[in-house]
Amino acid sequence: MKVAVVVGDFPKLSETFILYEIIELIKMGVDIQILALSEANEDIYHKEVDEFNLRNRTIYLSRNRKGKKIAKYFVLIINFIKCLLMNPRMFYRIVLYKKHILRNINWFASLNCRDEKYDIIYCHFGYNALKILPLVKLEILHGNLFVVFHGVDISKHIKIYGESLYKELFGSVSGLLPISNLWLSRLIELGADIDKTRVHRMGIPLDETQYRIPKKTGQINSISLCRLVEKKGIEIAIRALYRLKNEINFKYRIIGDGILKDQIQRMIDDLELNDSISLEGSLRHNAVYELMNASDILLAPSHEALDGDKEGIPVTIMESMGIGLVVVSTTHSGIPELVDDGETGFLAIEKNVQSFEMKIKEAVNSDWDLITKKARRKIEEEYTVKGNVNELVQLFHETNGKKSDLLL
Repeated sequence: MKVAVVVGDFPKLSETFILYEIIELIKMGVDIQILALSEANEDIYHKEVDEFNLRNRTIYLSRNRKGKKIAKYFVLIINFIKCLLMNPRMFYRIVLYKKHILRNINWFASLNCRDEKYDIIYCHFGYNALKILPLVKLEILHGNLFVVFHGVDISKHIKIYGESLYKELFGSVSGLLPISNLWLSRLIELGADIDKTRVHRMGIPLDETQYRIPKKTGQINSISLCRLVEKKGIEIAIRALYRLKNEINFKYRIIGDGILKDQIQRMIDDLELNDSISLEGSLRHNAVYELMNASDILLAPSHEALDGDKEGIPVTIMESMGIGLVVVSTTHSGIPELVDDGETGFLAIEKNVQSFEMKIKEAVNSDWDLITKKARRKIEEEYTVKGNVNELVQLFHETNGKKSDLLL
C-alpha cells in the first residue's frame, strides 16, 4: 500500500505526533512518501528524521527561498515553461481550473509535471487539505483522501474564515479523522458526513517510553514542554507558582520556544523567580526525555487564545503520563478525554490562576504512585501510536476494498 502523508512544514520540531505516525507506518511496511507544503526553517530537528532517512522520502512542494522577489518570479516563469513543455494537457487544465493557478503550477512543477498515484492521501490539518484539494480534483494526486483535524484548524480557522470553510472538502474526502470526541461533534455541526467521520487518536511509542516510579523529595521539580504561544498558558503556571513560593520548594523548567519567549522572561524577572524558573529553549527529543526523567510534575495550563486557537489533545501530556509524571492541566478542549481529574491527573479551570494553584497543591499532596500507574494504564489502553496506527491502516485497507495483512 502506497500512502502520501501530507504535512505543512517538515521536519517540524513541535509536531512529534506526525513523526511518530510516519515512523510507525514505515515499521509496518507501508510505502510512505511525505508531501511537505514547505521546508521547515528550523536548525533543530529530531534524530529520527535522519535515522529513517525521511528527507529522502519527502517531496517539497515549495521551498523557503530567501532572496529578492525577482528571483521568485524567475522561478515561477521557469515552472510555467517546464509545465507547458512537459505536460501541456495538465498545464491547460490547471489554467482552466482558475483557482490558485500560480501555486498549482509551482507545485505541479515540484512533482516533475507528472501525476502521482497513491492508495491513500493522508493529510494532517484541515487547512493543509484545502491547499492540496485542487491537486486532487485536477487528478494530479490520485488516491482516497483522509484528513486529520487537530485543533487550530477547527477552532481559530473557523473563527476567521467562517463555518463554511471546509464545505467543499467534506464532499471530496473518503474520511475525516478528528483527534477527539469534541472535534468529532464539531465537524458534524459543521456539516461533515457522520458516516465518513471517526475519531483517530494521536499516540506515543510506549515501547520506547520507560515508566519510572516517582519519588517525593524535598523539592518539587516541574516542567512544561510546548511552544511559547498564548494557548499554552505558561503565564498561568508562573503566576500560580508565584502564589505558592512560600509553601512549596519548586524548580520549574520550561522547554520550547516561540513568540512569547521575551514576554515570559520579563514576567519571570518581574516576579523575581529566576532562581526557581528557567527557559531552556528548544531541545531534541532525547534531551527532553532526560529532563522529563528528572521531573515530578508536568504543568500544561492550556486555554483558548484570544484569536480562537485551541488545543487538540497535547502529546506532551501523553508522554508525561507514559513516563510517570503527575499531570496538572486544564479542562480545555479534548484534554479531559485523556486526563481524568483526581484519577490520572489533575484538571483546573482554564485561564484561572487560583484554580491552577489549587490543582498544583492537590498534585503535590496526592499519591504519586497510584496516580501515575493509572495514568500509564490509560496510555497503554488508548494512546499508543502502534495501536492507533494499526487501526488507521485497517481503515485504509477497508477503504481500498481489502483487509490489511500488515496489522501486528
